[in-house]
Amino acid sequence: MQGRSAGVLTVPRHVRGVVVLASRTERSAPRDRALGRALLRAGLATLLVEDDADGDAAALAEALVAAVDWLALDAAVGDLPPILGELPVACVAAGTGAGAALVAAADRPHRVVAVVARDLPDDAPAPATVAVLPVDGDGDPEAIRGWLVAHLAGGR
Repeated sequence: MQGRSAGVLTVPRHVRGVVVLASRTERSAPRDRALGRALLRAGLATLLVEDDADGDAAALAEALVAAVDWLALDAAVGDLPPILGELPVACVAAGTGAGAALVAAADRPHRVVAVVARDLPDDAPAPATVAVLPVDGDGDPEAIRGWLVAHLAGGR
């Protein structure tokens, strides 16, 4: 992978699902943090992945797949709550990152059940096994939160 990813995992007491937030720019980070806070209040864990792949969609997709795989490690590595490996996962990303999130969902269909794709490029892949919410611009954070809760806490 060309870029290096760092992540911040936050888990509420009664977790019902996990959302991987791909934050690629300084502009998107505050928006993603605000959405993350709303998701935590709704019982969804968040993994904020900050990636410096410099627009490389393949590298970001690789980072998102690695994040999803890391969540599945559970307590085996001693630093994750045991339940995380059993919970459904969603990805939230924008632009080329949205395409990368769709690639990650296609690569891990048994784990990733939903993708919120902000400003999705026209040529982005469309995996058949995942629910996709296309969003123009920032979208309504409460609507996004509600959609994610329905897809993660409500099952597939």
